[in-house]
Amino acid sequence: FLLVRLCHSLERRVKEPNELGLLENSDVHSSSRSLIIGGQRASPGEYPFFVSIRRWGQSYCGGALIHPEFVLTAAHCNDGGLTTVVGAYANNNENAMMIRQIIPHPNYDESLERNDFLLLQLDEPATNVAPVVMNTNFNEPPPGANLTVIGLGSTQLTGPATDILREVVVESVANETCNEFYGDRVDQNVQLCAGLIGRDACSGDSGGPLTNEDGVLLGVVSWGWFCALYPGVYSRVSSAQDWIRTTICDFTRTARPSNCDNPPQPDPFAGKLPVYIQLHLDQFPHEVSFSVERADTGQIQLAYPDFPFLSLSPLTIVQDRVYLDAGFTYALKFVDFAGDGFCCMFGSGRFRVFTTIDGVELTLAEDRATFQTERTVPFEIPTLSPLPALTQQPVADMPIEQQPTLSRKSSYFRSGKLPATLPPN
Repeated sequence: FLLVRLCHSLERRVKEPNELGLLENSDVHSSSRSLIIGGQRASPGEYPFFVSIRRWGQSYCGGALIHPEFVLTAAHCNDGGLTTVVGAYANNNENAMMIRQIIPHPNYDESLERNDFLLLQLDEPATNVAPVVMNTNFNEPPPGANLTVIGLGSTQLTGPATDILREVVVESVANETCNEFYGDRVDQNVQLCAGLIGRDACSGDSGGPLTNEDGVLLGVVSWGWFCALYPGVYSRVSSAQDWIRTTICDFTRTARPSNCDNPPQPDPFAGKLPVYIQLHLDQFPHEVSFSVERADTGQIQLAYPDFPFLSLSPLTIVQDRVYLDAGFTYALKFVDFAGDGFCCMFGSGRFRVFTTIDGVELTLAEDRATFQTERTVPFEIPTLSPLPALTQQPVADMPIEQQPTLSRKSSYFRSGKLPATLPPN
């Protein structure tokens, strides 16, 4: 079993694991070239706090529900096109939830992966799910303690993601032992190590939870070298308690903790409207990138540069959301690296920009994606009051022959739900 962690490549080996006596387990048969990492399927309902973080509908990272509105994951999971599935057991998008706000740890060090924490505030609080209890004791876990890491990652280093949530038991590794592998790169103030020869988390499910035998959250899957041979490195949850508490107290809308000592912050989305960018890509989605800029200042509001859809299948529908100031004009900018747009030589590609006001969808821009290398599409965000009249007939009310060809099977929506305007298959 291989859970997913961001596995950095290493050009030189520090030491062979057995030279340092890395917690070798007699019932695990592994060689230095083995790709199979030990583990088993979790039981249904065993980890209700586990969160599958999806990117464009595909398994991307793991996380843990720590508050009805907040998911704790890894900062290096911060990317676009994310949704969450709280209480995930199967690897699918059922009951996907939108993300209201993404908040990285202010002291995240990308080069050393220290303070590798990210909070995701959900659009709506998760109901009927008890958040995981977080560890606040810096002395936990002691070396040699049994710990459990879970995730929906692949079962082989280069294999596909597992269909069902899996778990693996590892042991806590003393910081001194861990740094013999990593050359003092690991900072025990903000990180901890765990592993067993033949058992580990590895590439693909960063941000997943590491818990003790009482189910208390101790760490967040972060990084490591030589999966299942070197110890895995986890972000130490106890080190981030002040930041987690302050952030939740600042922004929660439903369940303010009793130990808050800071006043609530103003709503960061006041005076803004949610704007959805929906793209129906052609046979070559990897060629397209786009951004949203404010027309008068050029300030980038949303950006997907450098082949953001490289892993997607042809003819996929993608959608993302950004909050924009009401009453201003913005520009949606496309770039196609092949110089042929994404309509119409290799599929009927199109785009749609829309917002919602009091539950009513308002299309701001829509067209076929006919251009060569670049195209700029201006659109205006209406003022919040009064409610503007719809200027376009909803797609669902159009004659069938005029409706865009959109496939539910290939739809990866940030909300996890198809907009009401999509036609049925």
